[in-house]
Amino acid sequence: MRAEQNPADRSSRSHSRIALFVCAAALIALFARTVPAADKIEWKPVPAALLRVDDRPPATWNLYTADKKNDRLLIQLGGRYLFVDTNRRQVYELDPAKLDHKGDSIIWLESDRPADSLAESAWITHDVGEAYRIHFRLDTEGRVFDIDIPHPVVAFGP
Repeated sequence: MRAEQNPADRSSRSHSRIALFVCAAALIALFARTVPAADKIEWKPVPAALLRVDDRPPATWNLYTADKKNDRLLIQLGGRYLFVDTNRRQVYELDPAKLDHKGDSIIWLESDRPADSLAESAWITHDVGEAYRIHFRLDTEGRVFDIDIPHPVVAFGP
């Protein structure tokens, strides 16, 4: 026969299990916060943006942004994708096979960034009134890019 257990012993074991569970959950939550979500970047289309290459609009193009400040842009020119990092003033050509199209958005892993950026120069970034303009030149191709991103409309009401 089994000896009867003291109710206090059962209660302390129960509390120990709960404490162990809470500690495990806290460690999992802490680990989940420190590990990036596989460094995924979701590119969303920029509405009403303008793009000019060599002072002409390209035939087929699209512009995407990864953040609200438009510091990181993705230019789609036909089947070519250029990642523009305006803070670092660098341009990278991305492999289209490493981009995942999800509806209007594009998913890309930051770890897929090429080791070397394209040679670029003549960077100009400034506010031109109703838009923010980014200007740069790809030196090896001799092509000049102008991107205009409209400022968000702020409506004031009564």
